[in-house]
Amino acid sequence: LMDASVLVVNGGSVVQQVIPQLSLSSMAQRTYIIDIAWVPLSHVMLCIITNAFVKVYDLSTDIYCPVHNYVLMSGTIASATFGQDPASKAVILFVLTSNSTLYSQDLCDGDSDNGPMFLTNMLELDCLKANQVDGASLHYSPSLQLLFVACAHGKAFVCQ
Repeated sequence: LMDASVLVVNGGSVVQQVIPQLSLSSMAQRTYIIDIAWVPLSHVMLCIITNAFVKVYDLSTDIYCPVHNYVLMSGTIASATFGQDPASKAVILFVLTSNSTLYSQDLCDGDSDNGPMFLTNMLELDCLKANQVDGASLHYSPSLQLLFVACAHGKAFVCQ
């Protein structure tokens, strides 16, 4: 996937189409959309997850410049999901790389004012390192407050 569209529906009819401007086709490397998700607790914050970056757009204000723009220092993104800190209720972005490195990042206002931010908060998970598996997918269960990590070759892990 190279583009994303959001359809605003009212009374069963499409009243507006919003298209965040990703400009993926103009990038030198092969960048493509992996997933699209709404930021928890928001009706206007849309997250575009690609193999090279994670961008969060506030569609109520701007479809060109993301309010959050996260990149890796090296490697590619396999999956991303959102969780929530049970104590502070802060929204947390979890990013899994194709080589099974897991990152976490609190979504804070204005943290991308100066362009892309490198993901640096690595979560050290012995189960991922010991099994030397390729990362495939993430899922966060808000009701259980658990993060599920699926890896290649049928291995899966649960983190609390």
